[in-house]
Amino acid sequence: MQILVDAEYSLRLVALRAVLDTVRDTALDTPLAEVDEAWDLLVRVETAAPEVARRVLAYPYVGTWARSVLRRLRGAATADGPPPPGAAVPLWAEVGYLHALAASAAAQAGLAFGIRVPAVHGAVSLPTLGLVRLPGAAPATKVANVLAQAATAQVTGLPGRVEVDFGGAVVPLPTALADEARSWRPVRHVRVIEGGVALAVTVEDLDPYRLLAGRTEPQPLGAAESAHWRELLAQAWRLLVAVDGEAARTMARVLGAITPLPYAERFNLRSASSADAFGSLLASAPDDPAQLAAVLVHEFQHSKLGAVMHLARLHEAGSDRLLYAPWRNDPRPLAGVLQGIYAFAGVTWFWRAHRHRAGTKRERRLAEFEFALWRAQTTGTVASLRGNPDLTPLGKWFVSRIGRWLAPWTAEPLPSPIEWAAGLAATEHRTGWRLYHLRPAAEVVERLAAAWHAGTAASLPAAGPPLVEPARDPARLETRAVLLRYRLADPATFAQFVAEPHRAVAAVDGADAADVLLAAGRFDEARRIHTARARAAPAQRDAWLGLTLCLYGQDPAPGTVDAAARTALLRHAEVVRAVARRVADAGRPAPDPVLLAAWLAS
Repeated sequence: MQILVDAEYSLRLVALRAVLDTVRDTALDTPLAEVDEAWDLLVRVETAAPEVARRVLAYPYVGTWARSVLRRLRGAATADGPPPPGAAVPLWAEVGYLHALAASAAAQAGLAFGIRVPAVHGAVSLPTLGLVRLPGAAPATKVANVLAQAATAQVTGLPGRVEVDFGGAVVPLPTALADEARSWRPVRHVRVIEGGVALAVTVEDLDPYRLLAGRTEPQPLGAAESAHWRELLAQAWRLLVAVDGEAARTMARVLGAITPLPYAERFNLRSASSADAFGSLLASAPDDPAQLAAVLVHEFQHSKLGAVMHLARLHEAGSDRLLYAPWRNDPRPLAGVLQGIYAFAGVTWFWRAHRHRAGTKRERRLAEFEFALWRAQTTGTVASLRGNPDLTPLGKWFVSRIGRWLAPWTAEPLPSPIEWAAGLAATEHRTGWRLYHLRPAAEVVERLAAAWHAGTAASLPAAGPPLVEPARDPARLETRAVLLRYRLADPATFAQFVAEPHRAVAAVDGADAADVLLAAGRFDEARRIHTARARAAPAQRDAWLGLTLCLYGQDPAPGTVDAAARTALLRHAEVVRAVARRVADAGRPAPDPVLLAAWLAS
């Protein structure tokens, strides 16, 4: 792990050198000093307090800033014109993050210094330290003209004293920079210890580059939110140490910052990380500590593999073919699928262990479901990558090692209702992905539609596989999986959903009454709804997905029409839908979806 940490710091220095060189080659009209002055101040910090310099420069969001500013510097943006889409400040202010970084490092090293930094919307960000706001300044959300709100401020440091001068309005910072004061909001640090294993992270709600998309405004957490995150982290850490203390200790050497996101949806936490921001992650507020613990493992796996992939090639450089990844709603390149199998092997590892430590029966059922689902999804994806011609020898070894890690777990028994629910959730995602992102060959669809019109047997002509063509409209492929989690972990609320489906519509993104019936196992009722929808509007993907899941859940007897239709929809739902659309487009009555699917199965 230390090799990876050192390599990432080396890469960070390379990125900073790239910023310096690019700025020097750019005619940048700026009210700030030249970037070399900021760099010289950082050199002074490294001489006086090397641990401070390394800690500040290694801060994850410095990497996000470097990527963001390099994209602008290398693009068509100029300091005089308007910022490109997504840019919140003029270019000189974005470059000035380096000046603010130097000021922050110098303040923490106790140096005497003075440097001018950007002040955006009346606030100065000092990365890794906090935010200084000019008293009376309007919040950024109430300012219409972002360009007019970019100014400068002077940061001055003396031994034991730091102050920020907003053109005459001076804000002194507290002697202890971690203390909160009027006009000064320090970053929030959380340190928790369990079983002698410590985790120390920054809960980052202030840094302008804490999000993956580039610069954004500070969104300070309230006192109650901060306390909630602190408690969740403490409890999640307790769970991780209980599962494997040494693995937790390794994680603590890398994980340094978490950016809280707004609450997303129950049983559907959102998280992300970036190879540029090594050692950090973004996460929406979790439902419980176990969910947060799984996310910490997930994103830590991403950080590790991202660092490895900076050092070694697991796939050929030109491998851009898009593939199925059962944890994403969009098609992914091979690099993304490799990242996914490593991340979800870790998630599977956590839920496998945690199910035996869950405090209640409902918590155990949910842990068993997560274990069953991600065990199946990850092992299936590993199998699909074996023999992939774009993998390097090291990549093939890597995939094989993950397969060997997962293999013993596939034989571990689980309750049949859990296996059934996980199978339904996996089928929802796989079939939905096919319906959204696979386009059958036009000649195949045309010939099959003509055969249906003529009443002849289906004959699939020789043709290439369906094209991967990412849908323009976003796919939602986990609605029923979320409802199944309600059924397992909160049966009282799920019973309310069944009795009053409008409650499910309000609580679960994309849900409707038919989805609730399906998750409740009332397949006959749900099937009637989805069949009518597919017949009335053959283009509607969700109707075909719902019908497929109903047939999957009913598990019809072999040799029946329903069994044939089930086989066709599970294997090639996109072909069935495309033929139904073509028949309807020709002015003929829309075919019965089940009969058409059974006919195609022949």
